[in-house]
Amino acid sequence: MKNAKIIYTIFALLVLCLQLEAQPDWDVNPADYQFTMTFTGTGTFNCEETSNTSDRVAAFVGDECRGVANFETEANGSFLAYLTVYGNQFEGTELSFKLYRAETGDIIDSPKKEIFSDGAIWGNPEEPYAFLTEYAISDVYLPGDSLLSSYEPGTAVSELFLIDASGDTLTGNFEFINDAKGPDNDQFSLLTSFLILENNLVPEVQDTLQIHLNGFTEGGCGIDEVIFLPVTNTNSPPKGLLKDTLQIKENLEAGSLVGILEADDDSPDDSHTFSFFDGANPNPDHAAFDILSPDIQTARVLNYESQVWYSLFIRIVDEAGNALVDTLVVEVLDEVEFDDLKAGNLITPDSDGFNDTFTIPNIELFQNYELFIYNAQGVEVYSSGEYDNSWVGTSNNGNELPSATYYYVFRDRNVSENMFKGEIHIYRNNKF
Repeated sequence: MKNAKIIYTIFALLVLCLQLEAQPDWDVNPADYQFTMTFTGTGTFNCEETSNTSDRVAAFVGDECRGVANFETEANGSFLAYLTVYGNQFEGTELSFKLYRAETGDIIDSPKKEIFSDGAIWGNPEEPYAFLTEYAISDVYLPGDSLLSSYEPGTAVSELFLIDASGDTLTGNFEFINDAKGPDNDQFSLLTSFLILENNLVPEVQDTLQIHLNGFTEGGCGIDEVIFLPVTNTNSPPKGLLKDTLQIKENLEAGSLVGILEADDDSPDDSHTFSFFDGANPNPDHAAFDILSPDIQTARVLNYESQVWYSLFIRIVDEAGNALVDTLVVEVLDEVEFDDLKAGNLITPDSDGFNDTFTIPNIELFQNYELFIYNAQGVEVYSSGEYDNSWVGTSNNGNELPSATYYYVFRDRNVSENMFKGEIHIYRNNKF
């Protein structure tokens, strides 16, 4: 036991000797100077206040030591150095400071400078002067304080800097603090001091992002900061639909494709989503269709005889959240149904604008159809290879046919079973 105590005592003495040997040879002879000023202050190494009484501070004019003191007096929970600084010029000489850290043997220049003034007193036990190796960090600075909605994932949106208590801008290291103060940390990553965007920005969903991070210097001075980043919408809004009218044949099964919705937009490579917009009053026409953006499909079988035109209100939203409502018209096209031609059976060719010709609705559906007109005796009186709703009751040689009942045959030249038959009554006022 006695030997152990001896070994411990020898070790402690060796450590003390090493510390004493490592201490700087700062020294000043007061008799060489005629003026003095005093500092009462704490020592701060890398933003941590020292409590080691072997730590020291010295004042210099150039390379000449003008005062030295240890942080060896405890007051108000701090360890203070009472530093007397000597000079031969009454005032105006610039003072610099060096701090010695006994634990590591480091001698560190302080960034602070002061001007010598005879009789001046800096600091006191209640409000001590701060001798420090670096200024505390007071803020985090982003040169770009706004996010543009046009930024793509992987964009370095800004470099981060530290601002110290003297107002200087410093480079530093940064890390996220993932807590309730940083709900949008996962929208970004850090590459050294650069803030990297990880996801697309949608201003309509969130116009400001909030992150929480810690910034610190190589020396260890740091700050944790909550940063708010507004999102600036730079995407041109859509101008409307590229096509405002679509057509679909009647009697197709539910789920049939009507068309693909496309937006008219000046922003290159923009993407869009489409949905119905009902506003305050639901639009009954919407029930006939489904939108599986960008496709629009039928939700039920559409019948020409029930409704031909559907007017739909389409909401267009681009990837930046810009929205616009435009109108889309869907036209239902009539299909040939061989049970009834739906043509009128009376013509009165008197040029009054009513029943002047033999009119077949949706005549454009009957391509390759030919028309034959017969009198009551079965004699052909008129024919047309491509009927265009222009027959006014004349014969093939252009003569007017008398008022009477006639019979028509309207048939497909290529498919003989596709045929319509019926009566036509010609009435001419006071004629024949």
